[in-house]
Formats: sequence, C-alpha cells, structure tokens
Amino acid sequence: MERRTPEQHIARLLSEAEDQERALALHEFKVQIFQMQHQGERHPDWLMEAEYELRPPFANLLDSLYCASVLLIETHGRHEYLKQFYRKFGEKFDGFKAACRFETDHYGSPEPRNLFLQELRQFLEPFDVIVTSGDQYSHGAGVRYMERVLRNTAALMHQLGIRPTSEPQIYNAVRGVLKLIFPSAQDAPKGEFSKVFKTYKPDIVVPELAAVIEYKYVDSEEKLKGVLGEIADDVKGYTGNPKFNLYYAVFYLTSDFWGHDRYQLAWSEYKFPNNWIPIFVVGS
Repeated sequence: MERRTPEQHIARLLSEAEDQERALALHEFKVQIFQMQHQGERHPDWLMEAEYELRPPFANLLDSLYCASVLLIETHGRHEYLKQFYRKFGEKFDGFKAACRFETDHYGSPEPRNLFLQELRQFLEPFDVIVTSGDQYSHGAGVRYMERVLRNTAALMHQLGIRPTSEPQIYNAVRGVLKLIFPSAQDAPKGEFSKVFKTYKPDIVVPELAAVIEYKYVDSEEKLKGVLGEIADDVKGYTGNPKFNLYYAVFYLTSDFWGHDRYQLAWSEYKFPNNWIPIFVVGS
C-alpha cells in the first residue's frame, strides 16, 4: 500500500470532517427549531440520540486533525510556526469543546460552520495540503445528507408547524434547510432549463451536488396518477444541461394511497432514466 504523506493524511481528515460538519449543522438546525417551539423543555430522546451519534465522532476527528497538523509543521521544521499554532489552539487540545464551537453567518455564509475547522484551514494555507483526493467521497456523503433531508420532508413540516396545502409551502421550507448544509441551494436561475417552446423551472437546485429537486403535492389518488405524467414531461425538459446530472422527484402524499410497492411499480412503468430518483413521503 502506498504510504500517505502528512499533507495527504490531513486532506483526507479534512474531507471527512467537512462531511460530519454538515451532518452536525443539520442536527443543530433541528435543535434550534425544537427550542423555538418548546422553550425550556427537555430535549426529546431522538435529539439526544442524534447528539450522541454525531458529536463524539466529530470530536475524535478534530483531535486527529490537531495531532496531524502538529506532525506536519514539525516535519517541515517550522518551529516558530509551531509556537504560533500552540498559541492559537493551545498545547492541550480539547476536541469535544472544539466540536461544539459552531457559528452561523460565518463570513456571510448561512451555513453553520465549525470555528476550529475554519481557523485550521487558514493556518494550513502555507502548506501543500491536497484536497482533491477526498472530493468524490465528499460528494457522495453530501448526496446522502441531501437525500436524508428529502426523505424526512414530512417530519420537517411537522417540526415547523406547517400543514402544507401546496407545493411552494413544502419546497420553500426544505430549501431553507438545505441552505444550512449546502449554501448554493436555491431555486433555479431564470432560463436555466429553456427549450424552444417552454421554460422549465425546478423547485430547488443544489449546484455543488449537480442536483435538481422537484416537489409534487398529492392529495388524491387521481392526482398521483397525473403528477407521474408531469414528471415524465419534466424529464424531457431538464435534459441537455451539463451542470446537472442528478434529479429527484419528491411526492408529498397527504395519505398513503397505494403503499410503497405500488409506488415503485408505477414509477418503473414510466421507464424514467436511472439518474431520476423518486422519493415518496406521507404527510398530512
């Protein structure tokens, strides 16, 4: 096995830390929503379980990054720079404390960011830390986090106190959550998907994941049949744009009209392209 350089080792750790940072950003958003709606109440078990699942591994990863950075600086013989590193981060590093230091609107970004990671990246700028080795992993993890948000649309509506009666109520709320994790998430720019006779405008695009998201509000069995046909039309409209290659059709059902197996069967009958992913969620 090829031995990694200290720079490559740190790059890999940074990539993993950024993925875990996104997961914690989503968790902290849920905590904020709960605290706004239930002031002074004890956090429910599902929030506490998420805290135990996410925070300690992130803290361990920050500990590893701290140690790897010390080794990198020592390897390059930058003794004065190491002294500055210790003055900045301390000679006894507390990974758990660092894992709790998040700040919103850091450098104008709406996404909560971990302060230690931001400061460490700045400190490592003089070194040749290769970040491209983790890009594929980071993209894959980003897609998983995005899909987790989409699959939990009904739970998100419940937490926000929204009983949706239209698609905009749903995708506007979901877009706000996705922006916490992916700052580029937005509605599609005008003319992004234009054909000769029609312009298609998806509900949400996430450029950093090359992803497009369409929401369909379904309050009857007949409407469900109709919106499947609408998605077939959207497939034609969204082709040919090199910026996007991943498409999601999220069906928000007010009742479980057919059951999971029949939803999947109906979807398969249309023979949609493989890069179109259906997500069926049952709300109210």
